[in-house]
Amino acid sequence: RVWSFYQSTNLIHHLSFNSANDDKTTTPPPCTNENVGVSSNNNNNNHPISKAQQLQTIYIPTNMKSEPIPATIALPSSYYESSNNNNNTNYYPTLYLLHGATDDHSTWSKHINLPSLATKYNLIIICPDGGKTSWYFDSPLDTTYQYETLVSQELVTHIDTTYRTLPQVSKRAIMGNSMGGHGAFFLALRHPSVFGTAVSISGGVDLRPFSTQWSISKRIGTIQQHPQRWEDLSVVTQVYNSPKIKNLHLAMDCGTNDFFIQVNRNLHDVLLEMKVPHDYTERMGGHGWDYWERVIYLNM
Repeated sequence: RVWSFYQSTNLIHHLSFNSANDDKTTTPPPCTNENVGVSSNNNNNNHPISKAQQLQTIYIPTNMKSEPIPATIALPSSYYESSNNNNNTNYYPTLYLLHGATDDHSTWSKHINLPSLATKYNLIIICPDGGKTSWYFDSPLDTTYQYETLVSQELVTHIDTTYRTLPQVSKRAIMGNSMGGHGAFFLALRHPSVFGTAVSISGGVDLRPFSTQWSISKRIGTIQQHPQRWEDLSVVTQVYNSPKIKNLHLAMDCGTNDFFIQVNRNLHDVLLEMKVPHDYTERMGGHGWDYWERVIYLNM
């Protein structure tokens, strides 16, 4: 079953065409700590990397830890061709691809040919390490789990200053599966001047029904002690606090046998009630890589 409320399901369409209001550069403020780790690349215009390194691990400076955070990055094949031709230097849209709970920055690349995907759609794909169970928000309990700041500010700043990106909000998308699906919507809703498109695949978009799972209580406290935190940090309620939500391109995809299907249906109903344009798709399938390996291509 597929529902579309005034939107196209084509993520690449949204990355390929600017609206009049989206043309300005929107790189987040730079990090303040200049002594943290460095990436394997640091030249914005001509990277000394071979084609064999189209998929590589880089390291992101961050204020939350003494060591940098790893990320996997996939570059399109044309990136090298244009960098070697001074008369044809191309700049690229970016897709930030978030992993699920217990996974890491390398997980997507073990299941999907990311360089092929980047080449097909002519964009740069970045898979940051989001911690095993960060849920991509800033933990009020643990200063080493500030993953909202990492992804929405430190990571985006690093990528835009290191690679040849198109730094407009209309050229920057975020997508994720499971915990990463929650993260994609959560970060786009809270940072609409950074991410213009968000796609949640099998997203845990309401934390409250799962209060004893995936170490969420270690990040924000128990739901009994801090019920307001659980409400505020859930996407299904965060939508009410995002005044620019109707400027975002939002898409949701979830399997009918997924344990997150009901919270996705609930969020879909909320967005319909708010008259927020979005795409919503249900397909046969559960919560696993046999589903995600198939549907990522359907959401590009």
